[in-house]
Amino acid sequence: MVRRVARMLLSLALVGLLLALVSIWWQEWNAPHPPLGTSLAQFVADGNSPETLYVASVDGRQWIVWFHAEAPGAVVSGPPCLVFDDHGLLVTRTSETNEGTQVDRFLARSWNSRRPITIDEAIAMTEKANADRAAAD
Repeated sequence: MVRRVARMLLSLALVGLLLALVSIWWQEWNAPHPPLGTSLAQFVADGNSPETLYVASVDGRQWIVWFHAEAPGAVVSGPPCLVFDDHGLLVTRTSETNEGTQVDRFLARSWNSRRPITIDEAIAMTEKANADRAAAD
């Protein structure tokens, strides 16, 4: 009787572990993985849309912070996040926030300076930064 209960508990633990691993894999599979250096405009043109989009100031620079929707059914700490510089180039990303990554440290530093923006505003911001850089050259 004790062995049967022990086997049942072990089986339940293994099933729980398997479900957790599948959930992590599911989130990773569904998170966007554009290569670093991808432009915001191209990422949008490829059919991606954010769940939330912010502009944030860190170290005197403007950054575009893109939160992607979490995969349905995924058990994760937080949503995928991409960070674009003011010229619209992807500089870092993570498939899961709130895990102590470089992106999480950036998000903590930018918390008080975030304001929501639209995709059109973000693209206009990057186009202006690129035009200003071209004029300076």
